[in-house]
Amino acid sequence: MYFRWLFVVVLLLVSVAPPQTANGSQLSPRQRVRANGIAILYAKGPFNRNYSAKATMSLPRDTGQQSWYSTWLMLVSDRGSAHRGFLQGGLIRWAGHGYALSAFVAFRKPGGHLVFRDLGLLRSGPHRIQIVGNRRRIRFMVDGKALYRFRRSTFFLPGAAPYLQVGAEVKRPYDRAVGTIWALKVKRDSNPHALPWTPACERYDRGLHFVRVQGRYIADGYFFPSDSSGFVGCRNFAKQR
Repeated sequence: MYFRWLFVVVLLLVSVAPPQTANGSQLSPRQRVRANGIAILYAKGPFNRNYSAKATMSLPRDTGQQSWYSTWLMLVSDRGSAHRGFLQGGLIRWAGHGYALSAFVAFRKPGGHLVFRDLGLLRSGPHRIQIVGNRRRIRFMVDGKALYRFRRSTFFLPGAAPYLQVGAEVKRPYDRAVGTIWALKVKRDSNPHALPWTPACERYDRGLHFVRVQGRYIADGYFFPSDSSGFVGCRNFAKQR
């Protein structure tokens, strides 16, 4: 089936729940979570030599939420098992900061453990989120400032062809998808500079989805674990990557 490989990736995504924080002493907001609800936008690469992904994101406070919720960018390896390498960064609201807005990264080496790191509080309102990389290094940036650096070879095996996901995620059943994403730009290896990007491949997940309104992607819906998940516009995604 043409999107079977996408389904495997979604299984990976919903298990992005590190057992502990970097120092091993404090519970992270993603601990023991394997059934998170995630609406996703997909972009094919190549993201190997000189590449970037950019988006403006807002994640307002919603007092009705029962647990953490987030919006993010994510590079995922196309090779390996369900424990394939990935790196992710974005905005999150969680109990550790009293649901104030903060930046975060989450990542996993191929076959390794999941890691979550909170990168500190941000002012409320929109922020420019970026992943910028080359053959050796990848940076996670917020509002033009690099907050975290990755060694590419740690996460992507030789010959891997990572692709991009943009997501809105909630943890608890019956929580609402929150967040707006706009001004999407992608620079693939073949592009001289970042170009506006209109996602053609999307995933809806158990009540969660994105609604496009005048170039903005608004996370919408409530997370009902018994509802169906699926893909829209993804028939040629694997071939076009």
